[in-house]
Formats: sequence, C-alpha cells, structure tokens
Amino acid sequence: IVPFSYLHMQEPEVEKPRTAVARFAFDAEAPEELSLCEGDVVTILGGVDDGWVECERGDERGIVPFSYLHMQEPEVEKPRTAVARFAFDAEAPEELSLCEGDVVTILGGVDDGWIECERGDERGIVPFSYLQMEEVGQ
Repeated sequence: IVPFSYLHMQEPEVEKPRTAVARFAFDAEAPEELSLCEGDVVTILGGVDDGWVECERGDERGIVPFSYLHMQEPEVEKPRTAVARFAFDAEAPEELSLCEGDVVTILGGVDDGWIECERGDERGIVPFSYLQMEEVGQ
C-alpha cells in the first residue's frame, strides 16, 4: 500500500475544462475566496490543500470548499473503476460510505490520500487506500 500522494494518476483527456455546480451558497470571508450562489457553475482550476479547490466563474477567480461543489462528469470513453477493499463509514458530507466489495467509478484525485468516486447516483470522496484499482476496460 502506498499513499495516494506518491502516485501520479493521469487525468482522462476531455474536450472541455472540468466544471462543477455549487450545491450550496458560499459567502467568501477572505480575499482569496470566491462567493457562490447555489446553482452557480464554476470551472475547476486545481486543488488546494485541506479540501479547497481553486475555481473560476466568469472573470472572477478564488477558492471554495470542495464539499460545496457537485462535480460535473467529464466525458470519457472508458471510466476507471475500483473495488472497495474494506467498508468505509462516511463522517463528513463530502465523503461516500462504502461496503466491502462495492464497485465505484473514479472521478479524480482530491488530496492527502483521498479520491473522488461515484457509485450509482451517489458521489463523494473516499480514502484511496480503501480501494483496489481495476484495469481499464474491465
């Protein structure tokens, strides 16, 4: 087992930049933050430490909490999947609970050993170490 931060995952090639929709309103409290209204669509520019991502909306740019965003699915030909090696009980709204053996679709890396996944119509982040990656095309 290796920490997720030691891995280099190649992002799938997509036609459009990665986007997300604001799940909740967010009021910026610092100059580097970006205020959002529920339903705002933002372009994801990159991850920032401690659950924050840098976003752009029109000509405004700033950071917002990852948990306030619903990532829109990028168009990919072969989604990457993984199987849960262990059960995982979510402790925060942005996390996804798993049962051992659950199959999830990988949406992308987050930070500090966490990875964004989807199972059915549920999305969230899980510890990368709880997953066994499957070969592309399985």
